[in-house]
Amino acid sequence: MIAFLATFLALQATAPELAAPHYPAMAFRGGNVAAIIEAGKRSSGITILYADEPYREPVVETLSRWPKDKPTLIVVNFKSWPDMDNVENGIKLKPAIRKIDCPQKNRSLPVPRVIVDPMMPDPLLGDVYGSIILRLRVSEFGAVKDVDIVQGVEEYNGVVIEAARQWKFLPARNEAGDSVESEAYGICVYRLLNAR
Repeated sequence: MIAFLATFLALQATAPELAAPHYPAMAFRGGNVAAIIEAGKRSSGITILYADEPYREPVVETLSRWPKDKPTLIVVNFKSWPDMDNVENGIKLKPAIRKIDCPQKNRSLPVPRVIVDPMMPDPLLGDVYGSIILRLRVSEFGAVKDVDIVQGVEEYNGVVIEAARQWKFLPARNEAGDSVESEAYGICVYRLLNAR
């Protein structure tokens, strides 16, 4: 039992925690970044497929610390409330749906085409900054088939999962050129400002 516990604690200590980028201080609108972590690269090993500014720099800085054991697609959605909520005459409408155009530089990975912002609830107390990291299973048709929380915030997990299930991808392809299921990561970085 003691040997098992020691092994478990050693594994926990060496398991890399996936970091999320910070919300840039001077950013007032939400945006998206799509990037690939390249396997085995000594430099940053990050290929940016799409980036709204000023979000590129914090994403590259953070993802350069992620494990580089296999090529991985990461989609980062920066969400700001109340600035980014689609509001008309004081009524919240559907969340923003953003079409993004980026190349498929690695055919074995999916490529994002449509990103839906989560409808974040009003902040309960003061200003709230945080992030939720998701593991996405993308179907051979480009739809999000399954979403798992890797690191989350209980109060906001549900709305982020609901939004991620609506994301659309160009599917990954195998060596024969057939569409296949694949995996990607999604990160929602949010800044909820309490309208005092």
